[in-house]
Amino acid sequence: MKGCEIVAQANRFYKSFLIFANEDDGFSSSGTPSGYAKILVRDGKGVIDLNVHNLKENPDKLTYRLYIMKNDPNSFLSVCMGTIPVQKNKGIMQWEFDADNVGKTGVPIEQFNAAAIQAQEGSGENVKFKYPLSSCKNSVTSWKKLLNEASNAIKGEAKQCAHNDSAAEQQEIDNDKAGTEERNIAAAEEEQSTCEGISEAVEEGCEINHEEQNETLEAPYCSEDDASGDCIAGNDSSPHVPDNTGDLKMPLPDMGMLRSNFNSSFEPYDPFGSNRKDYKWWKVNNPVQLGNIFHQSSIRAPFFFNPLVMMAHYKYRYLIVGIYEDKTKKRDYMVCGIPGVYGVDDKPFGDLCRWVQIEGNKPRYGAFGYWLIYMEPDTGKILEFK
Repeated sequence: MKGCEIVAQANRFYKSFLIFANEDDGFSSSGTPSGYAKILVRDGKGVIDLNVHNLKENPDKLTYRLYIMKNDPNSFLSVCMGTIPVQKNKGIMQWEFDADNVGKTGVPIEQFNAAAIQAQEGSGENVKFKYPLSSCKNSVTSWKKLLNEASNAIKGEAKQCAHNDSAAEQQEIDNDKAGTEERNIAAAEEEQSTCEGISEAVEEGCEINHEEQNETLEAPYCSEDDASGDCIAGNDSSPHVPDNTGDLKMPLPDMGMLRSNFNSSFEPYDPFGSNRKDYKWWKVNNPVQLGNIFHQSSIRAPFFFNPLVMMAHYKYRYLIVGIYEDKTKKRDYMVCGIPGVYGVDDKPFGDLCRWVQIEGNKPRYGAFGYWLIYMEPDTGKILEFK
């Protein structure tokens, strides 16, 4: 997996997040450029929402555009989705497109596996193309040269790539003409993903396998179902987990090492102000570091770094991670919390996570809280709530 872009499909529903990483230098304003693109398709109608930050402004000499790309061993296809107006160093835009025929290329959106923010400097023969941001998760060749060739091929044409014209620019090039040396350059050498450094255990996939969730536990915290008012966040109720440890085929991870790594890497945190002794929490500012710690401690949790989690980190700048000690079962469980606003942010793990609100027991639109998931450290399975 590259660029932490995960796709969810079902009955012509398609959702994809492209988390941008830094590419070419020289385009930062007050901070490092960053951003994302969210692609959503329902019934063949596609929408791309773009949100980028910290891009320097120079409207007279600099034009930003969003390109999406289909980059495979046999061909390269790029489509300019539109021009990005940057104001106060931010670019926020939305484009609609035909999901089955993106940019009138005849290619469906599912086949596009990369995206880049192109910065065009100058005009005519003096034009130069650079790329402040990119998300090229499965690119198999050097996309920059190919996209430059595509851009140069159409730069003299009258038609322009306007923000409301998703079909304005597209070019297909046979990668055989790009040279053997370009084909041998791995995509990883061309990109700096926001998930760079996440271990192989994390990179092997981010999908949630609902069929593998076979354990259940009772709510240790209030959830969106606890509307009676009797439940208090951080109460003393404990999860109940069936005793199926005899079925485990893998040794338990080193929880002592895990605690030590958490203590040395993250800030201790009490997100719910409960002071419960069976929970220990840490505030995570760097999900890459968390992924590496998971790997070092033999914890398999590739699904954790899904697009909604990465989006939450991008938005709120932190996650929370905890260890729950079940003294009855004499077992420890991983607990991960994704910050969000109720009714505004999506559930990062569907029905497998529970909403715990900071203030009040009954879920309230606009209230801040966390989506919690409990995991078996040895298998990486998410535990279901009763």
